[in-house]
Amino acid sequence: MKSVYLAEWDAFIRYHVLSNDEQPTYVYLPGLICPSIPLMLQLALQPDHRNHHAILVDYLGCGFSESPETFSHSMQDHARTVAAILDAENVTNAVIIGHSMGGTVALFLAHQRPDLVSQIVMAESNIEAGGGKGTRYIASFSEETYCTDIFPTEHETLRLSGQQGNEMAAWLHGVREVSDVKAVYRASKTLVELPDNTRQLLYDLPVPCAFIYGQLTLEELNGATMPDVPDLEDMAKHGIHTHIIPDSGHIMMIDNLGGYAEAIRECVIANNQR
Repeated sequence: MKSVYLAEWDAFIRYHVLSNDEQPTYVYLPGLICPSIPLMLQLALQPDHRNHHAILVDYLGCGFSESPETFSHSMQDHARTVAAILDAENVTNAVIIGHSMGGTVALFLAHQRPDLVSQIVMAESNIEAGGGKGTRYIASFSEETYCTDIFPTEHETLRLSGQQGNEMAAWLHGVREVSDVKAVYRASKTLVELPDNTRQLLYDLPVPCAFIYGQLTLEELNGATMPDVPDLEDMAKHGIHTHIIPDSGHIMMIDNLGGYAEAIRECVIANNQR
């Protein structure tokens, strides 16, 4: 584990490095204020990934990173913190692998600092305002209500369900145990209220981009679209490679880890051919 001090927010952001030789560096950005180890470590250790030098980021507000009260939790500011890590590591032209919120952070990072990014692989990431199912639900409450009433109740429910043998509930309880509830709320709010030009930012990316979908997500929507599940044909029309993971919903690294790793490999190859 390594640290970068961010003077603007008087806080340490921390990250994990897997030192291998193959370039480019892979940077793993997890979903909504989630620590990187339970979300991304197994992915980074998959056969198609493990030879790459890898950086796994704990956002401000989760994992081993600090949670400054003054941090906005906007996607733009999260992107700036990731840029600070890459600058500290002297990394340029990295492949940014972003799941859910992580892909949205990657999108803003590529526009802020294209020198740091060679390509992006997004997985069911928000590309316009409105939020996904989870963030829209969280943002429907006031911050005080969610943090003092809703979250504690849901957190305890997950714990009890985990005690009764629900492995996913136990896993989610563990993830949220090391996530600042205010950070979760504020990041959800900013995803729901993304700038109006976010989709156009995706289309105008200065680097190649690919977008991954879970098959079960598409089946559940039955042809409808969401801010984090855009139209496949529209993506292709704008030169964005797409890939569908079989037997997977939104939490791809749990539903089909091997399929997620293979999808990223194919997306990287497709992006390199552009």
